[in-house]
Amino acid sequence: MKKIFLLFVAIVFLCFSQNSFSYERDERRAFEEIETLMLKGDYKEVASKCDRFIRDYRHGRLRNKVYSLRRKAIEKIESDTTTQVSASSAAREEDRPRDTYYIIQVGAYKKYNNAYKVKRELKRQKIDSIIIKAKKNGKNLYKVRAGKFRNLDNAEKLLKKLKEKGYATEIINEK
Repeated sequence: MKKIFLLFVAIVFLCFSQNSFSYERDERRAFEEIETLMLKGDYKEVASKCDRFIRDYRHGRLRNKVYSLRRKAIEKIESDTTTQVSASSAAREEDRPRDTYYIIQVGAYKKYNNAYKVKRELKRQKIDSIIIKAKKNGKNLYKVRAGKFRNLDNAEKLLKKLKEKGYATEIINEK
């Protein structure tokens, strides 16, 4: 009887521990999706996803980071609405569109875990990066991207730094 009870306890423990791992994985993916939107500059969607994240992951590890991203997104939304008129006139004066950015693509991987390893390596080197999920020929592709620059010179500095560290990188011009 004692052996059956111990077996039951072990099975219950394994079931709950696997659920916590999938919970953390889902939480991490949701957070990275928010980071991706933040990098793209879709602040209204970031605020909406942050609210959903806070509701769904009440006891998550990344909760404070999400609060911070939500606060930044709301500040950007408020500042964009107050300076919308002056921003549109400044965009006409520039020779390139105001919403053009230079982003460094560090790599593209078939497996999420490989992309996550590169993201973690970059984080250790104090370089912010995100993972973007894309479809190519019907298959998932996970792209690791770092930085978002309006100035090409700044993007080239990071590109040079990453190439020195052995990454096959390229600059992507994104609108």
